[in-house]
Amino acid sequence: MIIAWLGAASLGIVLARYFKKTWDGKTLGGVDIWFAYHRILMVLTWVLTVGGFILILVEVGGWQTTGDNPHAITGIVTVLLCFIQPIGAFFRPHPGTKNRPIFNWLHWFVGNSAHILGIATIFLAVYLQKAELPPWTVFVLTAYVVFHVLTHVVLSFSGFRKHLLGVYAPIILLFVIAMICLVALAPIGSTYNNLMGA
Repeated sequence: MIIAWLGAASLGIVLARYFKKTWDGKTLGGVDIWFAYHRILMVLTWVLTVGGFILILVEVGGWQTTGDNPHAITGIVTVLLCFIQPIGAFFRPHPGTKNRPIFNWLHWFVGNSAHILGIATIFLAVYLQKAELPPWTVFVLTAYVVFHVLTHVVLSFSGFRKHLLGVYAPIILLFVIAMICLVALAPIGSTYNNLMGA
C-alpha cells in the first residue's frame, strides 16, 4: 500500500495534473506521454492495492475491525474507490463530447478522494498494534504530505516543471523507501537490539 499510494498514485496524479501541456505533442505507444505514464502508474496503483488488500486479509485471517481505529473502514473505502477509477476510465467519453466534462470532474474527484483516503489510511495504520511502528512514523508521513502539497503549489505556478519533476520523483521514492524500511524493521527497538546482539 505504501508503494501504491505514496509512490505510484502520487506521481501519477502529478503527471496528469501538470504535464499535459508540458509534454504537449510527445507520445509513447501512440498516446500522449503524460497519459501513458499516468496510465502505467495508476494500473500499478490498482494492482498493488488489490494485491495488498488480499495479503492483508490473508495475514489477519479475514475481515476484522481494528477497535476504535477506523483503518479497516477507510481501507475498504479506498479499495472501492480504487476499483471504480479504471471502470470509469474504460467507459470515458471521447474528448469534445458533451459528457466528457462530467467524466473529467468525477474522475478527478474519485481519484483524489482515493489518494487522500489512502494516505489517511496509512496514517491510521501507524497506530495499529499489529504494525508495531514507532509513533514518530507519523512525522515521516507528515513530511511526505507537506512535500506533496508544496509540490502541487509550486507546480501550479512554475515554468520549470520538467526540472521540478526531476526533484519530486526521487524525493517521493526516498519517502517510499523510508516507510518500507520502517515497516520491514518494525518493531525498530527490538530489531536494532537483535542486529547489535543485545
